[in-house]
Amino acid sequence: MAKKTVPDSAAAEKKREYSRAWKAANREKVRAAGREYSRTHREQSNAWKAANRDKINAAERKWREDNPEAYKARIAKHLATEKAKATCHAYYLAHADEIKRRAKASVDADPDRAMANKRAYYEANKAEIKERVREWNAANPEATRSRGRNYRARFKGADGSHTGDDIKDLFVKQRGHCIYCNAKLGSGYHVDHIIPLASGGSNWPSNLQLLCAKCNNRKRATDPIEFARRNGRLI
Repeated sequence: MAKKTVPDSAAAEKKREYSRAWKAANREKVRAAGREYSRTHREQSNAWKAANRDKINAAERKWREDNPEAYKARIAKHLATEKAKATCHAYYLAHADEIKRRAKASVDADPDRAMANKRAYYEANKAEIKERVREWNAANPEATRSRGRNYRARFKGADGSHTGDDIKDLFVKQRGHCIYCNAKLGSGYHVDHIIPLASGGSNWPSNLQLLCAKCNNRKRATDPIEFARRNGRLI
């Protein structure tokens, strides 16, 4: 009588079922074998890399030279990960002074190259930079206005500077009211130099006051004592 043969597909399925059943019954043994294989493979890989470090570095340099765009994309993809961001931030915090020192030394050594790099970065990221600036200005309106005032004061040769926080503190000290008419100040208040810059006044916070638009437009570059006399505050 001829021996009954089992189709190859059926034999293969039977073998797979037996393998699955054996693995299920020996789960820890399978995991231990996997860990041992991974450890052995890792050790062999590390040993090979250590013995061929120069060859690996040379191959990596050649690949970067031949594929600059792909290399930049790879770096950008890596830096976009949360892990990379956290690592970079932690490294910067731990080495901030050294990083700033090296950056300044690099700029001092070749200012033209540094400026060219800034221009190139700006041109490559113009839209993103402008959007970040718009968002920051919208979130920090008083700091933005203070920056403009400081620029104008420097242009006029005035001494001193102030920040957005200085203006916020001044608003609190004045309890949100105009110095001259005591009107309640809204978001459109004006920052006035008590002694005008044109008369030699400084740009320090001590020479600043907050006025409503009406009072500031009337005062303009008038001497503060003269303006107070006009408004009946001095005889």
